[in-house]
Amino acid sequence: MDIIFDHVVVQYDTASASALGPVSCVIHGGECVLISGPNGGGKTTFARVLAGVLLPISGSLHLSDGRQRQDWPANMVGWLQQEAEHQIVGTSVVEDVMLSSVWHAKSRREVVQRTHRAIVRTRMRGMERRYWDTLSGGELHLSAVAAILAQQAQILVLDEPETMLDASAQRLIAEILAEQKRERTTLIIVSHDPRWINFADRYLWIAKGLAREISQHEMQESMSDDWTRFCRGVVELIGAEKWIEDSERCTPGKLAGYLWP
Repeated sequence: MDIIFDHVVVQYDTASASALGPVSCVIHGGECVLISGPNGGGKTTFARVLAGVLLPISGSLHLSDGRQRQDWPANMVGWLQQEAEHQIVGTSVVEDVMLSSVWHAKSRREVVQRTHRAIVRTRMRGMERRYWDTLSGGELHLSAVAAILAQQAQILVLDEPETMLDASAQRLIAEILAEQKRERTTLIIVSHDPRWINFADRYLWIAKGLAREISQHEMQESMSDDWTRFCRGVVELIGAEKWIEDSERCTPGKLAGYLWP
């Protein structure tokens, strides 16, 4: 099922200009679209519209069968926010994942199966009874992913899916998304991380509220420039300008290793 943005415009109450739009594009069912662009450019707003938490002030978001966003089934879209703590509703890992299962499963047996599979897949075994406020940022992130897997959504919208994760957990997320891709789940990944470039099928660059499709090569170049500017800004803030002279150091892992040895 294709997702169609038809001249979508979003404007926040206190803003004089639109936060997004007009945006017109089609995301084909079963494909993976990587979205990037400068901070504040409209990427997260785009994700929120897909998730159904924001409605456009004009234009429409609908499926290829004509159903408007507000008429989509509740389990159609799974949304991973940047701040995972904002989407945790249970008091513990297992309760949060089970609540997601309860909302979407058809029987108690299916609830248990969905919950178990999601916890095992995200390697949260042994942490099921942990309260959410005792979890690290990375563990919270994986718990949120587990709840989304239990939902069994047809469309996954992932805003910075690698955030707060160590290298091992990042590889796990990549494996999970690769499985979802093989199962023809529609994936929309919002990220500044170049690891997703070869993974994606298509690329959207969102800046100043406008979205345009670009090539893989353009995305590679744009991300490289954007990341270099970010690196320079960080090291200038901490007074380590000489560290940035070697551009090969500008990778997420090396910068993290420098800042948090």
